[in-house]
Amino acid sequence: MPIIISTYGGSNSNSYVSLVDATSYIGASKIFFDDWTLNSTVQEMALVQATRDIDGRNWLGNQWFYYQMLEFPRVPPGAVFPYGTVSRAEPDQTFVNLTETDEYQRKMKLRVAFATCEQAFWRLRNGGFLSHREAQFQGIRSQGRSLRFSESFSYGDPDQVLCAEAWDLLRYYRGTPRVLRGDAGSSTRVG
Repeated sequence: MPIIISTYGGSNSNSYVSLVDATSYIGASKIFFDDWTLNSTVQEMALVQATRDIDGRNWLGNQWFYYQMLEFPRVPPGAVFPYGTVSRAEPDQTFVNLTETDEYQRKMKLRVAFATCEQAFWRLRNGGFLSHREAQFQGIRSQGRSLRFSESFSYGDPDQVLCAEAWDLLRYYRGTPRVLRGDAGSSTRVG
C-alpha cells in the first residue's frame, strides 16, 4: 500500500514527489544508485523523511494555500495576493496551469521535487544516520579524529541538515526566522 501523497500544495500531502518520479530522477542522475534499489516501502519512507527535512527549514515568503500541509509552494517574495485568479484555499486546475506557465512557480516545483529526491537518496546512502547532526544535539562543539588522516569538525548551534545537492537546489528560497509583534492588521517586524 503506497504511503506517499504528493499533491503539490495539497492539504494532506506528505511528499513533494511521487515514487515513480523520484525513481526516474535518481535513475537518470546518479551513477551508483544501488542504495535506491531497495524495496518500495523503504524508498517511500525516505521520500517522506526527506520532505520533513526540507520542511524543517525557514523559507522565504508564505505558504501558497491556507490549508496546505507542506511548506511549498511559496508565494513569491514581494507578491501581493490575489496573484492572478488562483484560489488560495486548495490546488485547482488554475494553479496546476500556473505551475506550468509561471516560470517562478515551475522552477520552484521542479527544484523542490529534485531536492527531495537528492535528500532521500543521501539519507539512504548514509543509512538514515546523520552523525554530525547527532553530535550537535549531544552538545559537542568540536571533535577530531585521526588514523592515517586527520580531520576535525567544529559546530555551531544545532541545525537541520540538508545534503549539499538539496541546499544547492533550494538556495533561492532560503529564509531566516522572523518574529512579528502586533495583531494581524498592524504587525511590526522585529529583527
